[in-house]
Amino acid sequence: MTNQSIDTLKISLISRISALSSEDMLRQLEQILMPRESANPSDILFRLARPMPKKLDIDALILKQGFKGVNRPKFDQLVKKINIQEPLDQLLAAI
Repeated sequence: MTNQSIDTLKISLISRISALSSEDMLRQLEQILMPRESANPSDILFRLARPMPKKLDIDALILKQGFKGVNRPKFDQLVKKINIQEPLDQLLAAI
């Protein structure tokens, strides 16, 4: 990575951090970037990395993320309300 691209990346990160308005998020970021228990900056990567599970358990993932699924009656009501008349091929071609 060149010095110019490193500087660009730094500026990008600084602007993204400056845009944050949540004190909680800033405190969490501070804990990740400046851990008190470690003086080695490369340890930050280990704190950010999360181990991949050996087996993907969809049910556990649904519970962990709080997925509630689609409210089918409400979805059907929205479909009726927007009343799309064009064929699917025409709609996809418009994208």
